[in-house]
Amino acid sequence: MNRILLIEDDELFGKIYTDLLSQEAGYTVEWVMDGESGYKKIVEGGWSLILLDSLLPKMNAVDILNKIKLSDPSKFRQKILIITNLESGKMMEDIKSFGFEVIIKSDLDPGHFVSKIKNLLQ
Repeated sequence: MNRILLIEDDELFGKIYTDLLSQEAGYTVEWVMDGESGYKKIVEGGWSLILLDSLLPKMNAVDILNKIKLSDPSKFRQKILIITNLESGKMMEDIKSFGFEVIIKSDLDPGHFVSKIKNLLQ
């Protein structure tokens, strides 16, 4: 069974993503709402995919990715998909420098989202 870690602080998006992935696609989803909790869950491991919002309380995506890369490079090789409202700027450049795929929330429709996740988990 594929396990997905969702790190998203927006309750509406978190509920939508969780419902889509668990009810419609049948994945097991664990959802946390801040970067610090997300980082701890990433370190615990066992995830098929990590969905990581860029802007989070306590620790943003760049902070999390830098910390993983420095402390546990094996965890850095996990499948991570960055979800963001940002389309440009310094943070977006930093996120893209890690080489993970990025989804812009405003461009996302439910069918495309589920399809992208299924493709990533194949």
